This record gives sequence, structure tokens and C-alpha cells, in this order.
Amino acid sequence: MNHSQRLTSLEAEMLFTVNGYTAQLCCSEESKKTAYALRYRAYQNAGVIPENDSQLFFDDYDLLPNARTHLIWFEGQPVASVRSSIWSEKYKWTDVENIKYFSEDIEARIGLEKNILESSRYVVDPEFKGRASLFAQLLLFRVQDLSSQVDQCDYILTAVRERHVPFYKRMLAFEQISEPLQHTFIDLRIVLLMTSQKDSRRIVTEKGMPPCKTEEVERYARLLAKQKTD
Repeated sequence: MNHSQRLTSLEAEMLFTVNGYTAQLCCSEESKKTAYALRYRAYQNAGVIPENDSQLFFDDYDLLPNARTHLIWFEGQPVASVRSSIWSEKYKWTDVENIKYFSEDIEARIGLEKNILESSRYVVDPEFKGRASLFAQLLLFRVQDLSSQVDQCDYILTAVRERHVPFYKRMLAFEQISEPLQHTFIDLRIVLLMTSQKDSRRIVTEKGMPPCKTEEVERYARLLAKQKTD
């Protein structure tokens, strides 16, 4: 995709802009590939996936109707990405990766009849560092707040490496609800964290993110609907 095509795609799929950062819901195959390439660089840099010729990292969960991928752009470059997967009756309880791994923990804590957003494939470009990187990371959780409002989710779950738990607890009010286990196709041990949608929205706002506007929720819903009909 050349620069002009990227800008056209970004404009069509844009969710919001904050302080020069733009969030995108990846609807086209090209924008998804941009996100998968960013994922690949981040996971390769961490040394947890093998090399592949495509230099893309995606999995079967990305192809499911309850999954959607997002990008954060800054100064014309994709700098961060996250995937939302929705566990709900609306999607006929379609598979969600970490509910597969941690179903007993989730059942014990909140039950499996709730609408849940799973936040996963949370990555930042390895060369994008400092306060600019931290702001992009917080924007990923504003994206998740927006996504959870669209599908009326009660809780947000995320599975992270053990060494990242303190960051999620301190910065985003998550709490650990599982013991560590080994991921099956990524070379790392993960633990499951949980927060309520209400707490997530409160924390994101307290960290300086503007609250999601009604028109942003409506735009997100329209893009999702268009994606299903295209």
C-alpha cells in the first residue's frame, strides 16, 4: 500500500483523533495486514515467535466474526495495535482465545454468561519509545472502552506476561484472576487479568484520555456494520 492509499484507508476507517494520534478500525485487508506486520515486528523483537517469510503475525481468531483489529497512527506511521474479541450471545458465544485457556477462572470469578471483551495482541512498535509510546498504549485502552460500549460488555479481560502484571495493575486497575500458564503457540507464560468496563472507563479518563463520545460509538457501530456487508 502506498502513502496515498494508506491515507485514504485511514480516513475511511478512522475512529477518533487525540493529540495527533489517530485510531483506526481495520476493515480492509490492507489495513489488517499493516496491523499484522506491526504485531510481527513486536513479537519478533520480544523473541516469542519464529520467523516467517510473510513477516505477518495473525491466527485463526482474527478470522472470526467476533474479532476486530485496531491501529494507532502517529506522524503517518502505525505505532500500536490491539485486537478486541467479543464473548456474547450476540455472536453465539463464538470462541475467544483466553476464555479457552482460562474458562474455569472466569467461571469462578464472574461467570460465563456475561458480555466480555477480550483485549489481546496488544503491541507497540519496538522503536516507538518514551512518553509518546505510553500515550499510544493508553489510547489502545480508550479503543477498548469504545469497543466495549458498542457491544455492551460488562468486563474486559487480557492475558499478559507475568512481568507486565504490575503495569496493568498500577496504570489500568486490572487484577490478576489466574495462575500462570504456558501459551500454546507463543513462547511465553501468561496470566489472566480482569477489570470491569466501568472501572476501565474511569481509569482511562483519569489517565488523561477524553471520554468516548456518543458520535464515536455510533461511528464504530456503523463501520462494523459496513464491514459485515462488504
